[in-house]
Amino acid sequence: MANQQIGTVFLQPTAIGASQEATNHPATNAALFPKWLRVAKSTTTASPWTLTYNFGAAVQPPGFFLNNCNFSLIKAAVSTNGTTWTELYSGAGVAVGTDDRLQPRRKQWYPASGWLTTWNHQYFRLQAFSLDAGALAFELGACAVLSTLTTATRNFGPPEFTIREPLTRLAYAGGGSEGNVEGRHLLAYDLIFGPNFKDAWPQLHVLRAIGQNLPFFFYENRGDPTHAYILQRLAEVKFAETFSTLTATPWTLEECV
Repeated sequence: MANQQIGTVFLQPTAIGASQEATNHPATNAALFPKWLRVAKSTTTASPWTLTYNFGAAVQPPGFFLNNCNFSLIKAAVSTNGTTWTELYSGAGVAVGTDDRLQPRRKQWYPASGWLTTWNHQYFRLQAFSLDAGALAFELGACAVLSTLTTATRNFGPPEFTIREPLTRLAYAGGGSEGNVEGRHLLAYDLIFGPNFKDAWPQLHVLRAIGQNLPFFFYENRGDPTHAYILQRLAEVKFAETFSTLTATPWTLEECV
């Protein structure tokens, strides 16, 4: 299979606008990609709902990642002036998939290899169509645009994952506590069978240097573009060295909220 891909640097827009912005759900929420439960939202069901990103200068990202959508079709375009647009996809647009691990969450990675043109532009326009049944407005939790994407030197094994409720507990002064489930389910990873050859050391150092509770992009690259996540590392990793090989305890990761 293809090697996993990791992004540690994200492009930050200087401004984001939307064709409709609901109260307390501005378009800028879509740029808070580690906090994908803080959604940008439209005011009606009229399509297309449009978000426009201004990066302040021309950028050339390797792809973009949508998370926590309630619509199944998008069109994406780029522009040098915010007026004349070049479509990244042909026809009616492309689908937003549903992650089979976290149903009914819609999310997907859109790599540059699937575009009709090179993105080397200042402006990005995302148009949303085809609301899910029962939805009263368009919602987008995050649109993360990567600055760089690194292909792993060596793969981890397929992840062991846990579907978690985002549970917080409020302790009572007299004892006991109250639990609150705050939003949709998250995914927690244990990446196992870490790369065990010395030529993977630089890759492991980069991952470890990200630090705990800091976001990075992780794409499994196993043929399913919904198996992509914004993750954070929750613990230190222990290594053991035996001659020319390494062993490591699992890398404990969790989706950001």
